Amino acid sequence: MAIENLINALLTLSLGGAGLYFFAHGGSVFLLHPSCLFYTRKNRSETEKGTLSPFGALCVALGGTIGVGNTVGVASAICIGGAGALFWMWVSATLGMSLKYAEVYLSHKHRCSRGGGAMQLLKLLNKPFLSKVFCLACLAVSFGMGNLAQTASAASALHHSFRLPPLACGAAIAFLCVWIFRGGARRLERFSVFVVPGASALFLLICLLTLWRNAAHLPHALSAVFRDAFSFQSAAGGFFGSLFCRSVTAGFSRGIFSNEAGLGSAPLVHSLAQSSPNEQAVWGAREVVLDTHVVCTLTALCILSSPVYLSGRFSADTLCSAVFFEALGESAANAFSVSLFFFAVASIVAWGYYGLQALRFLSERRTAQALYLLLFFICSIFGATLAIPLVFTLSDVANLAMALPNLYALLRFRHECRFPLPKTPKCLQFVHKSFSSYGKIGSDEGE
Repeated sequence: MAIENLINALLTLSLGGAGLYFFAHGGSVFLLHPSCLFYTRKNRSETEKGTLSPFGALCVALGGTIGVGNTVGVASAICIGGAGALFWMWVSATLGMSLKYAEVYLSHKHRCSRGGGAMQLLKLLNKPFLSKVFCLACLAVSFGMGNLAQTASAASALHHSFRLPPLACGAAIAFLCVWIFRGGARRLERFSVFVVPGASALFLLICLLTLWRNAAHLPHALSAVFRDAFSFQSAAGGFFGSLFCRSVTAGFSRGIFSNEAGLGSAPLVHSLAQSSPNEQAVWGAREVVLDTHVVCTLTALCILSSPVYLSGRFSADTLCSAVFFEALGESAANAFSVSLFFFAVASIVAWGYYGLQALRFLSERRTAQALYLLLFFICSIFGATLAIPLVFTLSDVANLAMALPNLYALLRFRHECRFPLPKTPKCLQFVHKSFSSYGKIGSDEGE
C-alpha cells in the first residue's frame, strides 16, 4: 500500500505540475474562451501525409480512454472523496486539456514516417535510453491495464448480466482484435468511428434517463459537489481518484487517468492524422472534454442523485450497475453491460495499436511484431479468467515510467508549443502583441 501511495503521489505531482505549467503558458484559453475548441481548418491540403482522419484519430484515442474508467473509476473517486470529488475531477480535466493539447501538438509537429510520440521527441533530444524506457513501459501497460484489466471488466459485466462464461467473452474479444488488426489502421479507424460514438450514445442515453428519473435529487447532488469540494476528504479522493480512475475492474479499486493526459499514449495515434499540429491538438483537447467533462460528469451525477448511493450499501465495483438497475430496471443494467463490453474492446484494440507503435520504434523485425500480437491475443482470451492484483501494481509502475519521459520531452520542447488565441476586435488587436510568444492558431499553416 505504501508503494502504491508513493506512485500515485509522484504521478499526481508530476502531471499536475506539468498541466499547471501549460495551463499558465497558454492553455487557459480553453477555459476563458471555449470557442477555441470549435476551431477547424477551412482549407485542407490534399497532399498532407497521414494515415487517419482527424475525427478517426479522436475516436481511436477515445477508445483507449473512455469507458471502464468513466464508470467504476468515477464511482471509486466518489467513494473515496464524497460528492466534492467531482469538482476536483473538473480541475484535473481543465489542466489535462492544456497538457493533452501540448503533447499532441508537439508529437504531430515532429512526427516522422513511423508516427510521433514521446519516443520520437526523445530521439530528437538524443535521449535513446529514455525512448526505450517509454516504449517498454507502453508495452507493459498495453498488456496490463490496456488488455487484462479491460478483458476482465467486460467479461465480469457480461457474466453478471447474461451469465455468459468468461472464457467465451475473452474468445470473442480476441476474435474481434484479430479481425481488426488484420485490416490495419484503416479498419481500426472504421471500427472506432462506428463503435465509440455508438457505445457512448447508448451510455449517455442511460445516464440521461437515470437523471430524469432522479431529477428531484439532482439539486441536492449539485449543491453537495460544491459544498464538499474543499474538505480534505473530498480533495484527496477527487484529485487522486480522478487522476487515477481510468480503469477499475471487478474486485479492485484501482486505476489510472480517465483521460490519459500527459501519459503519452494518445499522441501515438493523433500524430498519424491528416491535419496540422494546431488542428489535431484541438482534437486532443476535445478528447479530454468528452471523456471527463461530459461522460464522467454525467456518471457522477447519476451516482450522487441516486438513493442507492445515499444508502451506502454498494461498493465502487457494483455501484454504477445498481444505480442504473434501481432507476430503469434490468434492461438498463444489461444495456450498460453491453456498452461496457464495446468500450473495453475499443480500449483493447487502441492499446494494442499503441503497443505495436512502441515495438516498431524498438525493432522493425516482423517476427517480433507477430510475437507481440500473438501474446496480446492470448491475453485477451485468458485475461477474462484472471484477477491478479500484481497486474495492477505493475501497471501503476509502468504508467509512471511512461509519464516521466513524456513530461521530460514536453518540457524540453515547451517553447515550441503554440496555443490558440481567440479572435478579438481590431481596436483590441494591439493586446496580442504582448502575447506574441503564444503564437496564433494556424500560424504555421500559412493561413
